[in-house]
Amino acid sequence: MRPGGAGDDDESLLARATAEHRSLLGVVRWDDAGQQATLHFVRPAEGQWNDRRIEFEPSDAPAERGRTVGFALASMVPEDVARATSPPRPGPPETSQPLSPAPDGPHEQPRPARRAGPLAESSFITLDACASVTSGIDGFGGGAGGVLGARLRLGGAFRLRLAAGLRAGSIAPAQATTRLLSGAVGLAWQPWLDASRRWSAGARIDVLLLHQEVSHLSADDIEPARLGRLVPGASVAAEAAYRLGDQVALVIAAGPEVAFGRLDVVVHDHHVASLAPVSVFVEGGLRVSF
Repeated sequence: MRPGGAGDDDESLLARATAEHRSLLGVVRWDDAGQQATLHFVRPAEGQWNDRRIEFEPSDAPAERGRTVGFALASMVPEDVARATSPPRPGPPETSQPLSPAPDGPHEQPRPARRAGPLAESSFITLDACASVTSGIDGFGGGAGGVLGARLRLGGAFRLRLAAGLRAGSIAPAQATTRLLSGAVGLAWQPWLDASRRWSAGARIDVLLLHQEVSHLSADDIEPARLGRLVPGASVAAEAAYRLGDQVALVIAAGPEVAFGRLDVVVHDHHVASLAPVSVFVEGGLRVSF
């Protein structure tokens, strides 16, 4: 164990540990006011990074937390190295007198880690900026636009998601354009983060409020005729992210979106087209963590 610089990444730390013939390299990160420790460690001979999370109770003393972390790190040292560095066992005493029992007193044992598992993102808030492409199913309503979103950590792998989007498209048979404004409130879940802490995957579900608008301009119209309405909706999506740096990641998401209602486009008393209540979308962009 040794302190690392703020700019050290996994590759440079591993290279330095290999050059110094270290048997174990570990990085300890504390967050949540010292109630959670993340052990990011690698055995240079294997080259595979791993993560272990240890959570403490607010009543645990700082010294006890430190002992628990030290005990966890010691358990990761390869057995052959531990045997080579262990001091020799003392021989039997020369006298035959029995050893006096140790006086009774408080005896502290380091508590085992309460929970170890995949590392969850430690940032409290993340902001997303994504481009979006949508295609309607059994109808019109596809288009392109963008989505801005924010996520607040709830605990574990769950986050509260808030988002707003704008999408524009066209309906060729009606010579009309479409515009959709959306607001979303939902829950995001990220259950998987790889050992290198770069790739992650998860899913989300959102409740939507959609404002659908269709605009048509005929040759005999002075101004475009517009039809708009508010409808509720819902969406689900699978998500993946690749971390570019400590605070920036590439993100992609895809899934279905449902509007609970159907908007018909009527031109000169003739039904021309309908906005599809079900569509499929793909999003891609950047995520910044704070």
